[in-house]
Amino acid sequence: MGIIKRALSNTFYLVNDWIAIMVLGYAFWIALAKLMSASDVGMFSTISNLAIFITVFTTFGFNNATAKLISSGMAKDAKNSASGIIRFALEKTILLTVAISAATFFVLRLIFPNYLGGYEILAVILYLVPNSFYLISQGILLGLQDMKKIFVTDLFSYILKIIMTVALVFAGLKYFGPVIAFAATAMLVFVWRMRGVGIKKTEVNKKEIWEYSKDAMIGNLGMILFFQSTIIILGLFRTLAEVGIFTIAFMLTTPVRAIFQSVSGSLMPMASGKWATNEKDRVRELTNEAVRYSIFLIAPLLLVMLFFAEDILLIFAQPEYIAGAVSMKILAAASLLYGLSYIVFSVLYSIGSPKKSRDLNLIGGVSNTALSVITIPTLGMFGAAISYLLSSLIIFLLSVFWSKKDLKISFAWAGKILLAAIVFSAIAFALKTFMAGLALIAAGTLLGTAAYFSLLVYLRFFTEIDIKVIEAIEAKVPRAKLF
Repeated sequence: MGIIKRALSNTFYLVNDWIAIMVLGYAFWIALAKLMSASDVGMFSTISNLAIFITVFTTFGFNNATAKLISSGMAKDAKNSASGIIRFALEKTILLTVAISAATFFVLRLIFPNYLGGYEILAVILYLVPNSFYLISQGILLGLQDMKKIFVTDLFSYILKIIMTVALVFAGLKYFGPVIAFAATAMLVFVWRMRGVGIKKTEVNKKEIWEYSKDAMIGNLGMILFFQSTIIILGLFRTLAEVGIFTIAFMLTTPVRAIFQSVSGSLMPMASGKWATNEKDRVRELTNEAVRYSIFLIAPLLLVMLFFAEDILLIFAQPEYIAGAVSMKILAAASLLYGLSYIVFSVLYSIGSPKKSRDLNLIGGVSNTALSVITIPTLGMFGAAISYLLSSLIIFLLSVFWSKKDLKISFAWAGKILLAAIVFSAIAFALKTFMAGLALIAAGTLLGTAAYFSLLVYLRFFTEIDIKVIEAIEAKVPRAKLF
């Protein structure tokens, strides 16, 4: 399969994976917001975010290292190394997960006795263990470029998780219900994904695996600090209800980040393979197209969130969540900056510059944590949103500067998108004067997107690459047979 077709195939399944996660993730959090109080949502958010934070140490970056090293090995026809890498990563992950889970209970129980109770700490561990195995399986399938299996398993797990969560919450388990649902579905997905994957013990370059894993772990720590530390700090200084409101506002901006992440996931193994065979210009071409296409897709979605945040929260949550509207707007804008940086992180890691990727993630995480400590005690969730915006701006500027030599990212087309966005904004602003609620969101989205797309066509924004994308999507769509 050619480079463009393979990239498009990977993107097709990962975009479908993103759609499934986005839609079903929305349904999951909306169900929580409708069925549980803001305080209970805040408790579940605290448990899950603390578990995700600890997961960075249990996986030690092996999920990223397997994605990188398996794909680059296959590009060099060293296919037998894949099973050895997978076995090594699984063995180390199991050992780390057992040891760190035990340490987590005693550390939280003895050092932070007033933060979480005994049952809440057990909930953290119950969430932590399956999440570690889920992430390792994700990295393995990315390395093997089995994007279809990622999509199918994620689709299954999210549907089952929602069903289990609703049933368990109605059964009276409150915030413990979604914890059990996540743990059960994550383990099922891990078992499903590992069926048919070879784990023979073969000779591998252990030093190389540890080196990539270490850098990835530090980078992941930065990313985890970037996202999870805000929730944890908010829970320390403010009420659980405020944590719940901020969490829902943050989760509703997920599509902005998810588009960048799905594009990056498909780009990462291709960039690794092509850079390994010295096809650097192709990597630069793919990276620039990924940035251009991502912003093209995200701009209308971002504008919808900026103009209709209050209406979105009122429709998809309870009235008490409208307090998070301003934070939601700030988070949506910040997610655009973070998403652009995320593409650069992924490519830099793939082409053998893990330290740059690591440092960018770490700078972002540390800056967000520091800013959160400063702003949250006095400004609450508004301060949390501001810290996220400022730290996103910092890493966006650094990522563009640090990748200038290797990737040569160009924004020559940005002016056309800006003009189309202005037209979208004018339509949305006009509609807000006499409409509200679901009708406003629907009319604004449809009319604004139509005007946005039409102006880009007139400005000749689209290229031959876009035609290939449309052809690839068309080829994937089943055709109806008339006879």
